[in-house]
Amino acid sequence: MGTFRFAATGDSIFLRPFPESYTGWEEVADFLKQADVRMNNMENVLADYDCCASAYCGTPWLCAPPARLDDLTARFDFQLYSFANNHTLDYFYTGMQSTLDAFRERGLAVSGAGEDLEKASRHCSAKTEKGSCALISVTTTCDDSARAGYAHDCIPGRPGVNKLRHIAQYTIRPEKMANLREIAEVTCIDGRANNSRKGGYLPQKPGVFYFGGHEFLEGEEEGKSSVPHPKDLARICDAVRKAKEECDYAVVYFHSHEIRGMDDEETDFFLDAFCHAVIDAGADACIGSGTHQVKAVEFYKGKPIFYSIANFIFRVSDMEHLPMDYHDRFGVDPSLPAEEAVAVQTKNGTAGLEIESYCYRALSAMITWEDGKVKEVIAKPLGLGFTASKEEKGLPRSANAEETELLLRQLQKLSAPYGTKISLREDGMLVFEAE
Repeated sequence: MGTFRFAATGDSIFLRPFPESYTGWEEVADFLKQADVRMNNMENVLADYDCCASAYCGTPWLCAPPARLDDLTARFDFQLYSFANNHTLDYFYTGMQSTLDAFRERGLAVSGAGEDLEKASRHCSAKTEKGSCALISVTTTCDDSARAGYAHDCIPGRPGVNKLRHIAQYTIRPEKMANLREIAEVTCIDGRANNSRKGGYLPQKPGVFYFGGHEFLEGEEEGKSSVPHPKDLARICDAVRKAKEECDYAVVYFHSHEIRGMDDEETDFFLDAFCHAVIDAGADACIGSGTHQVKAVEFYKGKPIFYSIANFIFRVSDMEHLPMDYHDRFGVDPSLPAEEAVAVQTKNGTAGLEIESYCYRALSAMITWEDGKVKEVIAKPLGLGFTASKEEKGLPRSANAEETELLLRQLQKLSAPYGTKISLREDGMLVFEAE
C-alpha cells in the first residue's frame, strides 16, 4: 500500500469572500498540500438566501452564497467535505439540499447529510495514486427534527443529517430523589409526559424517574453517565465497515457540543465510547469539532482520536441577511440591516464567542499511514487572528509562538489522562505519540 497522508481541518463558518489583505494562508495551504487527501467541515448552509429559515437553528442562522465554496476550494484544495453539524438545517430542507447541490455540481465529495438516512449515513471518498480514503460524517448535536430518517413501506425517507443520539442518566442520593419528586409534584413539570407514559405513548424504563425530560436514577454514587444510542451506533459502525470494503482508509468525522460536566474542554462519556466502537468496526482515525476549542487526543488500539481540532474559519458575524426569527429571538429591531442587528445582539462585539481567544486557536491534523499502519501523527498549530482587524479576524494562519505554546500546554493537560505524549518539533509541528 505504501505511504498515505490524510489532513483534516475543523469547522468553516465562511460567509463572505476572503479580503484582499488576507495573507498567511499560503503556509496553511502548503502544509495541507503535503497530504494526499484533505478534508474540511462546512458548518454553514450554502444558498442564495432563497430558502426559508427553520424555526430552530444552531444559533445563529448561518448561510452564505455557494461561491464561498469556490473560494475555499481554490485556496486549500479540499477533496472531502463534512456537512454534519448543528447548522446543517438552519435553512430547512431546501437549504440543506442547496448545499448538497453546490458540492455535487462542483464534483466535490461530501458526507453527513442526505435525502434520507441511508444517503446521510453513507461515506464519501477520494481516490489517489497512493490510495483511497473514505469520510463518514456524524453530528451528535442538532435539533432532533433535523435527523434524517429511513424510507419505510410506501412512506419516503426524511431528508436530514446523520445524527448520533445518546442516552444520558443522572444518579442522585435517595434524599435528593425525594426532593426531586416533591418538586415534580408541586410544579407538574412532567404532567403531560407522565400521562403519555401511562397511555404507552412514551417509554417508561424500570427504576427511572423522569424530570423535565431527563432520566434520574437513585443511588449512592452520584453523577452523570451517557452512552451512544444503540441503533445509531450500530448503523454508523455498519457504514464504517462498508467504507472499508471500498477504500483503503476510513476516517470518522464528528461534530459534538455535549460535555460530561461543566467544562467545555471535556468530552461527554458517550463520545469516547462512540470513537472506540467505530475504530473497533474498522475506522483508521476519528476527528472531531464542535464547541470551538481544542480538546484531548487519544490513541485507541494504536489509532488516533482528535476529540476536537476546533475551527478553521470562524466568521460567525458575517451574515449578509437574517431571518425574522433572529430578530424575534434576540429582541432586535427587524428594520435593522444584518450588520447592525448583529452589533446589537453582541453588544458591539463585547459578548459572545468572538471575545473568547480560545476560539481562535486550532489544529490542522495530519496522519501518515504506511502499509495500512499509523506511522506518524502531527498537527500544524493554527492562529485565527484573535487580535487581527475586523476584516481578517477568524481566518487561518500559522500560529505564532504564544499561540503554539498555549495549544501545546492545553493539549498536554487534556490528553494526559489518555496517556498521550505531545511534543513540539523544531519545524513548529506538534507531534502526538502513545505512551
